Amino acid sequence: MFRIAGNTSVRNSILPPQIISSPPAGAVGPTGPTGSSGVAGPVGTTGSQGHISYVQIYLAMYPTGTAGGTLNANTWNVRPLNSTGGGNLDGVYTSLAANTITFAPGTYAITGRAVSWNVARNQLRLRNTTSNSTIMNGIVVQAGTGVGGVGLSQTTAEVSAITTFAATATIQLQHNCSLTGATNGMGSTGGFAGREREVYAVVSILKMQ
Repeated sequence: MFRIAGNTSVRNSILPPQIISSPPAGAVGPTGPTGSSGVAGPVGTTGSQGHISYVQIYLAMYPTGTAGGTLNANTWNVRPLNSTGGGNLDGVYTSLAANTITFAPGTYAITGRAVSWNVARNQLRLRNTTSNSTIMNGIVVQAGTGVGGVGLSQTTAEVSAITTFAATATIQLQHNCSLTGATNGMGSTGGFAGREREVYAVVSILKMQ
């Protein structure tokens, strides 16, 4: 008699279903709507102000042909200042009257320049006339007199200082020399065609604080 063997081996030859550990990604869905903006953070503190806020120039300026004036020897002559040469200090922190600059309290860088003619050695200073004290002396220069082989000449003296005024102060640019120069000791007129104005002294001011 013919007998069919069991199908155990046949059944055992079928592999069980395989589990795929990393299935392929599906299609990307549409982007959702943008969310609302978050609350703005607090405003930072205001930065410090720059050191130089204001500038000013004062001048001794005259019509063409006008001499600078007499510079007397061995005394501190007040240099005339009669014009505003531009800037934004005047009427706010400084003012000019009677050849004197008035400063409001603060820290300032001040530079004075002035010419002289035929007065030999000479020097400028910045003088605080409120406290009757000298802020700074300038360099000594030589305006030739024609004596001793030195020809007549005009030179420029200069003085610079950084100073702090705790209260309102009045300042003058003052000039001393070793030989009196009459009429044009504070500056000789220009001797050339086309000149426009005579300028003999300049004070430049920077307000630092």
